Amino acid sequence: MLPSLPKINRLTFEGAADARRGILNFAPNASMWGVRDMTGGSNPLAMRVRRSIDGPGTDIRDFYANEIEDGTLLSWVTEGGATSNGYVEILYDQNTTRNFNYYNDNSLGISKAPKIVVNGVLSRDTENKVAINGNGAKLHMWHYEDQQKILGFFSDDGTWSVFFVTDFPDYSGATNTNVQIVHYEAETNGGANSPRKPVIACNKSFNQLSVAQPTQTVGSNTTGNIFLPTYPGEQLFSNFGNPSLAENNNEGFLDGVGRGATGHKTTNLATAVNTDPDGLGEKNVLFMQNETGVTTFLSALIYNPSYLFSAKTEIENELVNLYDITFVDE
Repeated sequence: MLPSLPKINRLTFEGAADARRGILNFAPNASMWGVRDMTGGSNPLAMRVRRSIDGPGTDIRDFYANEIEDGTLLSWVTEGGATSNGYVEILYDQNTTRNFNYYNDNSLGISKAPKIVVNGVLSRDTENKVAINGNGAKLHMWHYEDQQKILGFFSDDGTWSVFFVTDFPDYSGATNTNVQIVHYEAETNGGANSPRKPVIACNKSFNQLSVAQPTQTVGSNTTGNIFLPTYPGEQLFSNFGNPSLAENNNEGFLDGVGRGATGHKTTNLATAVNTDPDGLGEKNVLFMQNETGVTTFLSALIYNPSYLFSAKTEIENELVNLYDITFVDE
């Protein structure tokens, strides 16, 4: 069941300014996937979409970020039928210097691709943000026909930073006990106890996020992991890992809070360093294909192969302004 929450107020992010300089200004080495332009104005390719009802011409098309919400995408998807679905076949990395894309797993068929248009309507989460619908879906970082590795995606010093714009649901009705949200895994343990860099999931019994990392011995203990209760309507999660630090070497923040506030969890035990910078695409997965009881939405996801805590406030400000995020009062 959900943690007790006496009241919910919609708050603006303290100190936020509508600068919209772009995430690349603060994280030039980050990979970024989402439904809006996070580059600061370059209008990057955002996604490749397949429509479920045939229309004139091809039924697969690439869309730039500014075409997702201006009517271009929806008009094309519904050209052959008003109840057509739009499936995301490729979610493009908006940082073209990184260029790590998420692909639909062709072996599972198009029905396991997430949707950006559902029954003729642009997909939105419960906060009315345009968002990819990950119900019963799976994307991974390699094309099934190419079987590519993702070379150099991770750091070789064990550090990472993740930012996720979503709309956390009540996970108590989930099909699975632990619902995978995003799974990052190196090809090997790289001298650590596990390949996780990290794995983020939510437990339905406690509505509790978990962030698993290389210090954990999978199947034996959860040393170095953090566990963070979620509340209805939270929309932003930030996570930072740095095993070289004596304190706060794996910590998570919901809705842009500071250290020590409700919505923050940390540990000093995530000290193992996975030095492997490479991964297998099939192991690096977004969403969970057999989860149909609850829907995980995605408006934006950022992964940086270094420790960006010093830029936390600036990046969160950019995301708050870009995605019109309001926050849950504790």
